[in-house]
Amino acid sequence: MKEDYIQTSPYAKTIDQWMVEMKIPSELRTKISTSDVILLPVGYHNRPLAFANGAYEFMEYCIGQNKLNIEICCTDDDFTQIEMCSFQLRLGRYLLPSAVIGVIFWNLISNYIYDQVEHYLPQTNKEDIVDSKDFQSAPEVSFSIILPDANGHNKEIKYDGPLEGIEKVGDIIKSMNDEATQRDTTFIE
Repeated sequence: MKEDYIQTSPYAKTIDQWMVEMKIPSELRTKISTSDVILLPVGYHNRPLAFANGAYEFMEYCIGQNKLNIEICCTDDDFTQIEMCSFQLRLGRYLLPSAVIGVIFWNLISNYIYDQVEHYLPQTNKEDIVDSKDFQSAPEVSFSIILPDANGHNKEIKYDGPLEGIEKVGDIIKSMNDEATQRDTTFIE
């Protein structure tokens, strides 16, 4: 698999900067800044504050799982989704306060992705369809997760590629969590 489906880079923008840019009123700021996961806009061409078209559905799925407190960095009136015409599952961009939450969030993402792909594949003759690669392109997935590394600096992990490669993102998140945990226990000793 090509490695360029995954990009990891430093991410300097803070949630406070996002809330100013998104014009979040003060009564929502505490709710957003104290949540476990924050949905951020991805932007597209002339719509820099728009959200991915699958992000809201994924957010509702996460809320239904009752595992994490998830908020959107936007007011209801300003929420705009980008509609794209392709079979790509676009989950959006998420800011997380810790790598531990990243592991939990990763489990939600991977379960959701596989559930969605399973839902879209026809229920009859699935084996024939999967084996007939000439007529079927692999499902595509895109998302971005921002979380702190062991030094407390945010890193953005972007994935934009075939379904078969998403496990590597989970490995990166778990590695970041292990490094942060190792660093934290080193300071305790």
